Parts: sequence; structure tokens; C-alpha cells
Amino acid sequence: KITFGTNTVQVMKYVQCPVLAVPEDYEYHEPREVLFPSDYMVPYKRRELKLLCEIAGSFRSNIHMLYINPIKKLSIRQEDHMNFLKECLFKAQLSYETTEEEDKTMAITKYILHNKIDMLVMVNSRHSHLEELLYQSTLEKIGLHIKIPFLVFQNLSR
Repeated sequence: KITFGTNTVQVMKYVQCPVLAVPEDYEYHEPREVLFPSDYMVPYKRRELKLLCEIAGSFRSNIHMLYINPIKKLSIRQEDHMNFLKECLFKAQLSYETTEEEDKTMAITKYILHNKIDMLVMVNSRHSHLEELLYQSTLEKIGLHIKIPFLVFQNLSR
């Protein structure tokens, strides 16, 4: 039994706008704790982050930036992308976490469970965490058994 079916996953992968997938049996409450995993390698675009900034501002959300990589030291490029995120998400309280967990889906799932996360946010781009989650082998592994809303932004060339 999976939370999000194949149609939802296909929409997340290919539609050209933000997608919010909400599990069928989800009981609404404000998204106070939001998880945004990133390797800081994606050059985010302001338009993709504006909606998240507005959501975070409206609900006074804390955004947990989760860096999943065994190498703790960020490159200059990664630091630039992290600073850009700070600038764009100015309405939110940001916290930065690092995990050495090699399996990204496991790291995300553990973080959601241990930190009472209300919403997962990811950016779909080539070689992103989201892309890895949506591939069939990883999809079967995690089963997308997250029981919280999942907001997906598109950072693909248009």
C-alpha cells in the first residue's frame, strides 16, 4: 500500500508547475515544521521559492534544511546556493541539519519521523533528491509511505 499512486508520481515528475500531493487520509493542521532536503547543488530559481516563502510566512513555519551527504564541507558553489535559499526564504525560521546517511530516502523518512515534520518540500530537477525518490527502484523501497503533504517544485528548463 503506497501513499501516492503512479498517477500522482507522474504528475510530480512531469507537470510544469508546483504540485501539492496530500495523502487521502491526512487530517489537516498547519504546516509549522517543513522539511526541505537539499544537497545545495541545484541552482534554485526565485520563482520556485517564492511560494514556499509565502507559505512559511503565513504559517510561521520552521523550515528544516537537510543536507544529505557524507562530505560535511560545502563547496563554494554549494555555499552560494545555500545563501540564495536564505535570501529567498526570509519569512521562515531556517534550521540547518546534516546527515551522513547514504540512503537519501531513508534519511528523509527518518528525519520526518523523528522531527514531527508537517510537510515535505522538494524541487524536481535533474539529479535531485526528488528524482531519486521517484525512480521505480527507490519508489518501491520507500513506498512513498510518508503520511504528510508533499510539495514539489519544478526547476527544469522550460
